[in-house]
Amino acid sequence: MFQDWEVEELIRELWSAGLEPCAYSGRGVYGKPCVAIHTNGHPDSVIWDLSRAIAHIGDPGPPTVDNLGKGYVIYWPEFPWPTDDADEEDGS
Repeated sequence: MFQDWEVEELIRELWSAGLEPCAYSGRGVYGKPCVAIHTNGHPDSVIWDLSRAIAHIGDPGPPTVDNLGKGYVIYWPEFPWPTDDADEEDGS
């Protein structure tokens, strides 16, 4: 499990990279919201940009990718969405 400051840093870096981080609580995270982004494009191109954008905060590990039918969700189950924001953001 990562520290709160690392989760906040990941969220900041995703915003800085022009992405919109959100809470995802779907398949594979057992109802516990984690940091995610949604994309309509192929996730491989986004993951490459992500890896460069967040490399300096350590190694969050490879994200998990699920097809949502109309796009993809890219998420990090190890990075819990900040608890106080989970009710406001619904990425599932």
